[in-house]
Amino acid sequence: MLLLLFGAGAYAQHTITGQVTTAGTGETLPSATVKISGTTTGTLTDIDGKYSIRVLSADDVLEISYIGYATQNIKVGNQIVINVSLVQNMQILEGVMVTAMGIKAEKKSIGYAAQQVEGGELSNSKTGNVVNALSSKVAGVEVISSSGTPGASSSIVIRGRSSLRAS
Repeated sequence: MLLLLFGAGAYAQHTITGQVTTAGTGETLPSATVKISGTTTGTLTDIDGKYSIRVLSADDVLEISYIGYATQNIKVGNQIVINVSLVQNMQILEGVMVTAMGIKAEKKSIGYAAQQVEGGELSNSKTGNVVNALSSKVAGVEVISSSGTPGASSSIVIRGRSSLRAS
């Protein structure tokens, strides 16, 4: 009897696959977050916007998010393939302030030069990646793409030292 109970629990688990794209252009969104709502179980989409995640029950809800796009919540139900198109949400990304020491501070309280990049400047960029959108926006910040292909990983170099990597 005990084996039947464990077998039924394993049967309820299944893998969901799918692809995350933009609603307007249908471009794939690499590194979009796909997680089971209310848990720490999650994954990121690959370079083609594809993902695979194991869910425990049909009642689980997938929470799909990406910077600059509205988060979507989708109930799994009996689906095994869930493709999602995210809609841009410019209100989410208002601005980014980077300090030399990585310390949060108000602009007027720091003792060195600071530059500000508004969300509107990033959203007007023709790139789908917020890291690449920072290119040529701030003095001393260099964005280097690992290759010329769309969705390739990029590095942010601040004043000659490697600081951040986005993939």
